Amino acid sequence: MVGSLIGEGKPTEALAFAERAKARVLLDVIQNGRISIDASMSDKEQAEERRLYGELVSINARLRAERMAQPPDASRTTELENNSKMHGTHTKHFRQPFTQHTQN
Repeated sequence: MVGSLIGEGKPTEALAFAERAKARVLLDVIQNGRISIDASMSDKEQAEERRLYGELVSINARLRAERMAQPPDASRTTELENNSKMHGTHTKHFRQPFTQHTQN
């Protein structure tokens, strides 16, 4: 809908529509807790999400252990931080289409 309004040269209406949609989602989250997107994901996609989440947990556990080591290995810490960011970004992009689907 937002795309249609922009295409029609109505950016103010597009912004208003987008803001109302965001407000609706926020209200749903506040009233019902976190929105579950699992219903819009296939079994294969859910398995991939679990795999990615497991990898992220593992990387973060290794990062935590490295930071607590005496002395911590700065290059290893940086490598693990970069891996954590990369996996977090990948997971976010993996979930994004499903999150958008539940908001429409």
